[in-house]
Amino acid sequence: MNALNETSVYNHMGSLVESWSDRIDLVEEVQGEELSYGKKLVLAQCLQNTMEAINMCEATDAGQVDGFKRFALDIVTAVIPNLVANEIVSIQPIDHEVGVINYIRYLYGNTKGRAQAGQEFASGLLYQGSDPYYSSQEIVGEGVVATAGKGANGTITSSLSWKPIIPGTIKMQVRYKDATGNPAVGFVVDTAKDGTLKLVDPEGNDVASVLGTATIDYASGALNVALTGDNELVDAKSVQLNYHYNNKSIGDGQIGTNALKVPEVNIRIDTLPVVCQSRKLKALYAFDAAYKLQKEYGTDINALLNTQIASEIAHEIDGELMEDLLTGAGLVNNTWNTTRPEGISLREHYDSFRTVIIEGSNKIFGATKRAQANFMVCGLNVANVLESMTQFVSSGAKNVIGPHVSGTIGNITVIKNPYYPTHQYVLGYKGTNLFDAGFYYCPYQPVLTTQLIMLDDFVGRRGWATSYAKKMVQPLLYCRGEITDFPYNNSGVVVAP
Repeated sequence: MNALNETSVYNHMGSLVESWSDRIDLVEEVQGEELSYGKKLVLAQCLQNTMEAINMCEATDAGQVDGFKRFALDIVTAVIPNLVANEIVSIQPIDHEVGVINYIRYLYGNTKGRAQAGQEFASGLLYQGSDPYYSSQEIVGEGVVATAGKGANGTITSSLSWKPIIPGTIKMQVRYKDATGNPAVGFVVDTAKDGTLKLVDPEGNDVASVLGTATIDYASGALNVALTGDNELVDAKSVQLNYHYNNKSIGDGQIGTNALKVPEVNIRIDTLPVVCQSRKLKALYAFDAAYKLQKEYGTDINALLNTQIASEIAHEIDGELMEDLLTGAGLVNNTWNTTRPEGISLREHYDSFRTVIIEGSNKIFGATKRAQANFMVCGLNVANVLESMTQFVSSGAKNVIGPHVSGTIGNITVIKNPYYPTHQYVLGYKGTNLFDAGFYYCPYQPVLTTQLIMLDDFVGRRGWATSYAKKMVQPLLYCRGEITDFPYNNSGVVVAP
């Protein structure tokens, strides 16, 4: 896959943000707060796609867009920033039916201890965890050249990579057989801090007459170790070296020769292909009804239909994405029982559900090594428990339709979804930028309409469509779970039906 430059991606979409700044400003004024830059990018690209579609239709048949043009941009402006999808998935608009989504990859730029140059340690697709020593002065697990053998044939040589080495920090575990053939484990150390090395046992006691040549050059990193007599170096492939280097010194100050060496991280934006699918709806209405609506109530049925149909499509997309997260979750959480055990109040029992939520969040953290749950989509019975908990903070949402943000539990945003199975939920993570998520929704054609047709049967016809792609890229960022209502018996044991 071709790597993209992060700046070029933002510059391309950033120019659209500037072009559509008036509509973005309008949304911010209505909502009373500034949109995140990610939401601005999404809205700008969707508006641009809509305008291009309108221009294409207008070039072939102006009448086709006469009714829709007045409402299309307003609909997109109102719908896109308010999708619940903004809270749970990455929204990356695309400008082709077969498009690409972008995701960040983080690569080690140097080999340092266990970290290898070019090794991917985190991305939107795969979180492998990172080396905790990579940015520090400590090097853990650097490989050396070791040769198994007796006496002078058992050698360890290397030119250590990170210099200058701090005296007294060398520690290298070796496995050997002593002169009598007994297996043993020891550590090569430089406690004298003068470039000479010695062998100590696991308790730190000196082991005499095992090493012959044993030196370290702190400036050049040259390491030379050889055994003596009948002592035999074994398991040579397992020999690894730990030490510290001086990451404050610039040596002789000559850049490119002995300048301060700093570990690097390379950041790439890579792509994955996606293919669009579509949603379509059509509306039929009687001429007489449209006339009455306009004449008696001053309401244009076309404007009403455009608004309602677009809202329905957005509503269904939100529901579809949430269903995908539930069915595609790569982790399963522990089950929690709603039935209250004897001796505690219902509120106390409901508050114990917080522990299960934390367990699910930590399952995501354990699988990814860097992400924890920051949202939760739940069915209605789960919502009953959440909204009764002491820690629940309501969003104050009123007159809501369909899935919506109902509040928070700690740092987890709670989204109530009436279309979920009532006892089920999914915990998930979404980062703060376009590239940090496990699921991508990619609108291509936000909302477009066909020409209004009224035939001799006096039935009006108009169709609406949207086209978009979607892709699950990291199931381990989602953990599904459920609650049960099995009763307890007299012994306090859950009795399943």
